[in-house]
Amino acid sequence: MKNSLIVVTYLIFLCNMNAQISLSIEKPVLNEEVILTFDATKGNRELADYEGNIYAHTGILTNQSTHGGDWKHVVAGWEENRPELKLKKVGDSIYELRFKIAELYGIPVTGGNVVALTYVFRSEDGRKIGRAKGGGDIYHYFKKPNFKEIPKAKEFSKTPEPEWAKYASVYEVNIRQYTKEGTFKAFAEHLPRLRDMGVDILWIMPIQPIGKVKRKGTLGSYYSIQDYKGINPEFGTLKDFIKLVNQCHGMGFKVILDWVANHSAWDNVWMETNPEWYVRNEKGEVLAPYDWTDVADLNFDQHHLRVAMKDAMLFWIKDIGLDGFRCDVAGEVPLDFWEDVREELNEIKPVWMLAENADQLYLMNKAFNSNYGWPFHHLMNEIAKGHRNPNEIFGYIQNVESNYPKGAYPINFTTNHDENSWQGTVFERLGKSHKVFAALTFVMPGIPLIYSGQEAGLNKRLEFFEKDEIDWTDESLMPFYKQLNQLKANNPALWNGFAGGDLKQIGVNGSDAVVAFSREKDGNQVIFMANFSNNPHKVTFRFTNNLGSQSEYFSGKTHKLIDENIMSFEPWEFRVFVN
Repeated sequence: MKNSLIVVTYLIFLCNMNAQISLSIEKPVLNEEVILTFDATKGNRELADYEGNIYAHTGILTNQSTHGGDWKHVVAGWEENRPELKLKKVGDSIYELRFKIAELYGIPVTGGNVVALTYVFRSEDGRKIGRAKGGGDIYHYFKKPNFKEIPKAKEFSKTPEPEWAKYASVYEVNIRQYTKEGTFKAFAEHLPRLRDMGVDILWIMPIQPIGKVKRKGTLGSYYSIQDYKGINPEFGTLKDFIKLVNQCHGMGFKVILDWVANHSAWDNVWMETNPEWYVRNEKGEVLAPYDWTDVADLNFDQHHLRVAMKDAMLFWIKDIGLDGFRCDVAGEVPLDFWEDVREELNEIKPVWMLAENADQLYLMNKAFNSNYGWPFHHLMNEIAKGHRNPNEIFGYIQNVESNYPKGAYPINFTTNHDENSWQGTVFERLGKSHKVFAALTFVMPGIPLIYSGQEAGLNKRLEFFEKDEIDWTDESLMPFYKQLNQLKANNPALWNGFAGGDLKQIGVNGSDAVVAFSREKDGNQVIFMANFSNNPHKVTFRFTNNLGSQSEYFSGKTHKLIDENIMSFEPWEFRVFVN
């Protein structure tokens, strides 16, 4: 739980490094470039006056770290001399390393739970090691650590799964940018197209009034909530929203709302009526979480805050008829709050809940159905750049199978509102490989996500705090996403959680750029094979059972799926077979 006296400014304490490292930006945004400076004459001085190459061994401490040595998101193994970890000598025993925190450590740009950057420096051969004085690790703290025993993910998830979520895909709706008008009424005109495309769950980004105090940009962030039961007048009225929800339900959609429990706008009514509900520093000043200066951090140690927040969530389910929530920075809110809310929501109707979190898997013990597949998302980005081996996909799946509560699953995506606005479009990050990775998100275990405009080839970073309408003139990708949704819905092997089939790797000879696997459930089998490189390849597959001639799902072309048959793949080409 949060302590009302926590100081979340970037601290110098506990660093035991005597200015051994420093960052060029004291409070960096996670997607902006920073320069780390390492002074080898400080600390244990083992690398002082060293003439060879020096590399960083680095990770981060998070809210999930149980002690100072519990590094998370370690960038590379101890003996790996990666180019991005090579320091540049800029003076006598002074070195620099340039990087973006989110990119280097493979974490979301929203960050949320980063406590410190952790380092040990070493010579190229590993014989000389730069540590803190006394031989410890080197830390750059962002906030005071609160090491404690954390909850454990259970073997099985007890979170109820609605029947309608078992085969579903998710579509994220950005009302502001969806149409010229940016209203509920204008968005409703797209519902027939989305229904035809096969979308099941509509995740609508926050629709409440946006705070004006310390607002960013002209229109502000959707995630700065002024009134948890209100409606942003730019989008319409509560009556308009209820009409939209009813239209969605009438067409077979389910609707979930983006929920921001961790923080509110500075001019939220609670700031006046219940100022004790906010996190404060030693001077009594209300704090913003991290560098999110347009919002104020809520204190869940306050019982009546919990009551009010739960009441607001129940309002949208019971009175408005919504079907669940996507919960922003869910890991920053106490687990017992989410579990308490979920228990009461279950008494109203079957709901589905998504946690914006990747590492606190215990959130899915009995509160959330799904969490963010950030590790998979970053792995795809790195494979597209040629920095990671495509076969690491199987290691990722093994990790999910070993660590997730059984029945829970990640949401798979190539883009969303954060990635598009802050990290770049799918074309910037994935280039010509965007279709093969989109297909991968639909055939991998997990629930797939499509972001507003993705099906229209959205090729610009949407402004986050300003009006920036999506261009819908390009319809060339819409049939592709329709086929993906149909593939998902019509094949139980690809369904979510317990409803879907396990993934089994198919052996490939000839290139490690080509990957193949199958998923099977109740006699339904889907086979996926893809070339994850920008070069053509000829390979043979090791099928345990010869399947004969099969028609490929997208092209209709016939291929022989028999052991040792040679198949050719163009760059980024993929094939899907359904039995």
